[in-house]
Order: sequence, then C-alpha cells, then structure tokens
Amino acid sequence: MVSSFTVWSLFRITKEKRHVMPIPIIILSILAVYSSISILWSLNPIRGIITSLFLWLLTGIVASMTYATERMLRLRRHVFMTLLIVYVVIVLWALWQLIGDALGISPTLTLLPLNYQSAVFGVARPTGFALEPQFFSSMLLIPFLWSAHRLLHKQRDLLTSMVFVSAAMLQLLALSRGGLLASCVGLLVLSATVRPSYRRVVTVLALCVMGFVIGLAIQYTLAALNTRDVVSGSMSVEKSIEQLSLGAVSFQSKDPVTSVTKPRNPSVNNTNSSGYISSSTTSRLTMSQKAIELWQTSPRTILFGVGSGSFGASLHKTGDLSASDGTVANNIYLETLAELGVIGFGLFATLLVTTLLALYWQKQWLLLSLLMGFVLQWSFFSGNANVIHVWVLLGIAIALTNTAAKKHTLINT
Repeated sequence: MVSSFTVWSLFRITKEKRHVMPIPIIILSILAVYSSISILWSLNPIRGIITSLFLWLLTGIVASMTYATERMLRLRRHVFMTLLIVYVVIVLWALWQLIGDALGISPTLTLLPLNYQSAVFGVARPTGFALEPQFFSSMLLIPFLWSAHRLLHKQRDLLTSMVFVSAAMLQLLALSRGGLLASCVGLLVLSATVRPSYRRVVTVLALCVMGFVIGLAIQYTLAALNTRDVVSGSMSVEKSIEQLSLGAVSFQSKDPVTSVTKPRNPSVNNTNSSGYISSSTTSRLTMSQKAIELWQTSPRTILFGVGSGSFGASLHKTGDLSASDGTVANNIYLETLAELGVIGFGLFATLLVTTLLALYWQKQWLLLSLLMGFVLQWSFFSGNANVIHVWVLLGIAIALTNTAAKKHTLINT
C-alpha cells in the first residue's frame, strides 16, 4: 500500500504537463531505493523493512505535496483557519496536561507519559499529542516562526502576537533544549533575511521574553499546587534553568530544605537534587560516538553502512550496547551514516542542501528559517514517525521552489 501510494503520487506529478519532477524528489526516491536495497545486509531485516517502507511513505507525502501545494495556496485562508484551530486545541491540551498533573489527575485522562510527570521538576513537561516533549517542541517551531515572520515582516496584530507568545511559553515549558536552540536559530535566520526595522526586532524579543516569563510563572504556580513531591515553586523554576543551561547555572548553594514553603507528602522520594539531568546529555554523546565507531568498522560499512534498521542490532552484535542503552543514535545524521554509509548520508545531505539553497534563491524566508531550525533539531533525535510535519513542509518547500510554482510566496498566508 505504501509503495502504491508513492507510485501514484509520482505518477500524478509526471502526468501533469505543468509539473516537472523536482530534483530533490528524485534524490529522495533514490534514497528510498537504496534504503530498501540495504535490507539485504541488515542484521535486523524486519526493522529495516519497516524503516524503508516508512521512507517510501514519506517520499509519497513529499511528492504529493508538489501536486497539492497550488491547491492549498488557493484555499490558504481555509487552510490557515484549520491550522489555527488545531493549534488552539494543542495549546489547551498542553495546559490541561500541566494542570492535570499538578492536581493529581490520572495520566489516563491527560495522556501524559510517566517519564514526563512532575517527579523531577515539580511540574510536568507537556507532550501535546506527541510521544515526547522534544517532538512537541518540534511542532511548536511552526507557529513560533510563522508568527515571528509576520511580526518582523508586517504590522503587528493581536492574533499574531498571541500565537507567538503562547508558542514561546510552551517551548519553555517543554524544556527541550534542541527545540529552543532551533527556535533561536530560526529567529536569527529571519532577522538576517527579512531585514526588519530595529523597532520590530525589539518588539519580537520583548514578546519572546514575555512568553518565557509567563511560562516560568505557570511552572512556579503549578509546582506550588502540586502536593505529591517536595519541589516548591521556586525550586521548580531553578531546576528548569539548570536543565536548560546544561548545569552552567546552578542554585545548589541554597539550602533546599528552607526553600520548601508548603507541606509535602512524606511518602515520596526527595527530589531536591540538581535540575540538570546530565544523563540526557551524556547518553546522546555516547550513542553518537558509538554510531561513528560503528560506521568506521570496515571499508564496507564506511561506504554502504550496516543496513537499514540495523543500528541497534549491530551494536548488540559487537557487544557495544548494554541493556540500559537505547537502540537509536538520537542523531538522525549519524544514524543515517551508520546504517546507510557515505552513499545514503550523501543522498540525505544533498536532499536537504539543495532544498535549502532553492529556498534561499527563491527568497522563501519563512520556509528557510523553519527548515534550518528542523535541520538543526534533527541532531537531537532519530526516527521519522514523530516528525511527519517536517516532511510535509519539505514537500511544500520543494513545490514552491519548483519552476511551475515560482510565482507563489508564503508572504500572504
């Protein structure tokens, strides 16, 4: 079914006289073919088949966007209203997760995974409808940079300001360093390309700070309401700052006992330790190093990789993966390099570079900032199942930079 969807999408594009198969889609198709072939030497062929089929599905999505983008542009007002409603629902759901966790409501009703409840920071890390906060943060990058683009490029309006402030607020509450870094890079790209006035830059920065302050105020309040741990409101804020700063900012000189200003449940474990969870950083660095070592195993793996879906299985075979380690590199580039070698990594890198260059030449600044943010954030996790929105935007970017779509821009959306 996946292959049929992809073939249908490619057929529709080539059938229409006004559409020419864009080079990035050709590159992506070759990458999907190579990923499928690499199953032959994969140590985990079942995972390899699933991975390759999903890549074919993504190829079909990207290809179909080339056909559907012009229609969406004609209906852009309806598309915008639909996306705005979806965003409002996501914001409300994220706030419900935070409030529900603070009040002790069952995770069955909040859909909040155990790992992201209030045990560490005194307040939950919202996931929205995503699997993890980092994927939720990835989705938030779209409304964040869309509203920033409008504020930098056009006159300020209340709706745009509210979207920007709320997206900044949730970015902070998600506590995803990769998402915050991607947001900063996206803002820098917009500032360098849109070339706004000094006053508009100051306005955007002020609204961003406002969103962060509101986020910290929400965190403080909910941590103070939470009676299931020993983390006070001020301690929760301190822990978040320590985590986001990689421990560079520390508040451990304070006596944690005196920081608690409310009665707590004595049956729970004391969580007055540092807010910086070093394992979240060291585990990523360790797996990245293992991915490089796996890629360098032999001349064959350097060129062809260990096969699609074979990263974890290959590390287990070499005895370089303990039971506590994950089966992904938490870096899509290094995992691609290890599994598909120089050939697969080269195709993937070429796909991204050609698309980014086309966006730059076509002066599609919003999409350029978004994709650059996503390209950076991809360095912090692996897998594509939770970032389908990135591939949809990649398809839109390819469509808008295609010869038949040069006349279109996103400025009026």
